[in-house]
Amino acid sequence: MSEFKRAFFYFFELFRNKMYRKLFFLILFKTTKITVNKMTIFAKDIKSFISEFDHIFYKEDYFFRSNKKTPVIIDCGTNIGMSLVYFKSIFPKARIIAFEPDLSLHKTINSTIQINNFSNVQLRSEAISNKNGETSFFTAGDDSGSLYNQKKGSKPVKVKLYRLKDLLENETNIDCLKIDIEGAETAVLKDCFEHLHKVEHIFIDYHTEINKIDQSLSEILLVLEKLDFKYRVSPAYELKGSASKFYKTTYFNYLISAFKD
Repeated sequence: MSEFKRAFFYFFELFRNKMYRKLFFLILFKTTKITVNKMTIFAKDIKSFISEFDHIFYKEDYFFRSNKKTPVIIDCGTNIGMSLVYFKSIFPKARIIAFEPDLSLHKTINSTIQINNFSNVQLRSEAISNKNGETSFFTAGDDSGSLYNQKKGSKPVKVKLYRLKDLLENETNIDCLKIDIEGAETAVLKDCFEHLHKVEHIFIDYHTEINKIDQSLSEILLVLEKLDFKYRVSPAYELKGSASKFYKTTYFNYLISAFKD
């Protein structure tokens, strides 16, 4: 899309798309509280707020269909809780099990749960892994917390690990499994292989950083193919300008959307 066409696309989006107007409002006024579909969302920092709203509400990265009134949703890495609000906006009676190991975000998430009177939501503080135990988690107080990636300004805190396989073993059917665990996704998916047939829709935020996290996209796709999932892989963010500027870019983030026929 040329820059001219892009500019007109976003201009018309302001008039025809309510969620884009909300996004524009966030960027313009830098608020950390917004109402969407009669639900209130809180956040700690504006940068994370805008980014997550763009992907979750405007682009609807986690959209799926279900004929059930009470679908089961497992949200691994709920971050500031915006995904909870999105899932509840399309499935008000959904049963959601949400994991977020960054305790600095729990106050924000709980405020969102309480002000919206969400029921059937379980918020847990473990970090999703392929094993149980304890480890260091690097937190910066925003949505970039990670087990593996120590970013500038982050600090390590001790968190409990929870093996996702143990949860899937006790569920008969999962309508949606969302995995945004900042680099641990490949190991977790491979460990859960024998139970993934219970899942109808999987959303995976795939993260890799050259020289820090091994690239393993092909391993994730192989797991999905062996289980006959159909999938789509798309960049989680768009690199603007000439590819020559990003030749030595080390961090990559893709969204994998997988579903059954």
